[in-house]
Amino acid sequence: MTLTLLWFLGASAVVVAAGMLLSRTADCIADRSGLGGLVIGSILLAAATTLPEIFTGIAAVRIGARDMAVGGMVGSCLLNLAILGLLDILYCSRFKRGVLTRVAPGHGRSATLAVVLFSVLGVTVLHPSPVTVGGVGVGALLIAAIYAVGTRAIVLQHRNDPEQEAAVAVEAAGVRDDRWEKVPTPWVAGLFALAAAAICLASPTLAETGQQLADGTGMGQTFFGTVFMSFVTSLPEFVASIAAFRLGAFDLAVGNVLGSNTFNIFVLPILDIADRSGALLSQVSATHAVTALAATAVTGVILQVILSPRGRHVWGVWPDGVAILVTVAAAIGVVYAAR
Repeated sequence: MTLTLLWFLGASAVVVAAGMLLSRTADCIADRSGLGGLVIGSILLAAATTLPEIFTGIAAVRIGARDMAVGGMVGSCLLNLAILGLLDILYCSRFKRGVLTRVAPGHGRSATLAVVLFSVLGVTVLHPSPVTVGGVGVGALLIAAIYAVGTRAIVLQHRNDPEQEAAVAVEAAGVRDDRWEKVPTPWVAGLFALAAAAICLASPTLAETGQQLADGTGMGQTFFGTVFMSFVTSLPEFVASIAAFRLGAFDLAVGNVLGSNTFNIFVLPILDIADRSGALLSQVSATHAVTALAATAVTGVILQVILSPRGRHVWGVWPDGVAILVTVAAAIGVVYAAR
């Protein structure tokens, strides 16, 4: 068990380091390609920081650890939201108001898309259907279709709002490390590919040792994936968000978190394809619906704050951040009890 834990920690360290390099190089590539701030935060950077979840999830379903794979994806979404709650509390005293009240209303579309995706996931898990189309479950296909339509709407909205685009682009430039400006583009692309390759190599070890630890400790795949696996794969998002918040780039950070969450759910159809044993979401524990419901509730709170940025802090603490952390903690407790 000790050796297994060491392998798990070693693979986790590789995934975290590669994820950080991946997000940094993806940000640099996006800037040099002329893509806008929304693409950097909500789509490209979100997709880059989600690569650890993708490869770890694929490795998990291929060894039959379906609950750990789905738990890692949905749990990662919940922990990403906890990042916003924690930072909202930490920075309330500094900025005299909650961080979520300072972001552009355009993030409401990303939050709404996340709510819809979480809801569809919860219903699909609670009422599974073995029906497949091309070997992929109908629930997973519906998730993919909703993500595609919602993401296109976000991009179109951002193109029609040049002032918001300029503001987010300025914030992205503030977060960017000036040292990367001197690195040639081919080298940046090569480092991006190297980081992706490192994640590909480390993910099978992370999934296999994670399954062994889940079985050996009695925690169960659902709880282990929801908490421990998702914690490891969420660290790149956490680091990227911390960097953005420290420099006041709130839009970039919130876009990264919300974009990562929608992309995480979009990855489930990819895992369904990799599973090749029928509808993936019809073969996992119904407990995942608890995590999806909690993520829906937390995202709803964030959506309400973004669209109606009014309220008062209580004893120097913005109550929305507290509500987010309490909901996340309660969901983890329920998942543990149902393990």
